[in-house]
Amino acid sequence: MGADRQRDAGATGAGSETRRERPNKSLSGGAGAEPPREARSAALLDTTAQLTHRPIVSLTAPCPATVLQKRARAKSFSERLVGGLVDLGGDTPLRHSYLRTQSCASLLRQENGKITGKYCGNRWCVVCNRIRTAKLYEAYLPALLQWEHRYFVTLTIPNCSGKSLHAKVRELIAGLRRVGQYVRRDGHDFAAIRKLEITYSLARGDFHPHFHLIVNSQAAADALVTRWLIYFPEARGIAQDVRRCESVAAAAELFKYFTKLTVKIDGRYSAPPARALDTIFKSMRKLRTIQPMGFKGVATAEAITDEDGELNLRAGTVVKSARIADFEWLSTSFDWVDFSTGEVLADFEPSQKFLALLDRIERDAYSPARAPDAAQAASNIDSVQLAQH
Repeated sequence: MGADRQRDAGATGAGSETRRERPNKSLSGGAGAEPPREARSAALLDTTAQLTHRPIVSLTAPCPATVLQKRARAKSFSERLVGGLVDLGGDTPLRHSYLRTQSCASLLRQENGKITGKYCGNRWCVVCNRIRTAKLYEAYLPALLQWEHRYFVTLTIPNCSGKSLHAKVRELIAGLRRVGQYVRRDGHDFAAIRKLEITYSLARGDFHPHFHLIVNSQAAADALVTRWLIYFPEARGIAQDVRRCESVAAAAELFKYFTKLTVKIDGRYSAPPARALDTIFKSMRKLRTIQPMGFKGVATAEAITDEDGELNLRAGTVVKSARIADFEWLSTSFDWVDFSTGEVLADFEPSQKFLALLDRIERDAYSPARAPDAAQAASNIDSVQLAQH
């Protein structure tokens, strides 16, 4: 949309891609292959050592496979992504939060036909964002159904530097609040759900904060853009966008962007620089990204924290097995393991494409050459889409 459709050109060094082998999950052939050791987490190294002489076998349909396999995939992605953020060390005030993400959902308890765990709730955690996204969409769905005509609106301003991003984000939030008031004073029945999003330009090394909204009428949507351009004269009209939201299902796109934490380089997805992500996360600290405008917030949605904090999943994931068991995350297995029996929980088998993505994320997120202030010109690079929720 508008400026979001513009693509930056840049280059990064291409590195060799490696493949990791999964440990043998079969009972046949003795203890199976010993899982490789990785030096990302001392806790995970200790866990790997316990499997040296123990086979890993798969449970027989203990739970909804798609739910837990998707969660295992998200956990693997988050674990690899947050490694670069943790390595920033004392350079970031969010280090302890990043460490908390490393242990997110690392221990799952199966009891009374449910699987429960402790979740970090951080907005950069793919596991937590999948959960929060689903809950928020369900909570706001009644409001969306009441609007006969819905329109997507994108409001943008020119890019800004990392140093000014924190202040700029707060300026935009306050500005949009005033713009909404002007639209109502102009006589429009204005209601909307707005999302704050930030993109990072790998080639330019700057940031693009902007809003995506679902508005309740075309007249209100057009008036919103008009007032936005008056309030922010530096904004370009061509960079704003209004288009029809064809269905309630299409409106789900406003919520689905929360987990898009990748950058496309020469046709392949990888991770943005850890320092760029850290800059965005610091600027979004203590802010809500999803907010109702012109109507009272949905009670269910308001109960779902849109800030960083632990998620309390009381319902848990329903499973068929009534057995009580504790499963511990093992990164080299891409799964949770019951070390008393050697059973895995999700039976997630990563594809070679996904393994290659994890390798690129580890390589690029840890690479100091790709820090924002050292970005080099390159070809065929998409901006990082970061819906920080």
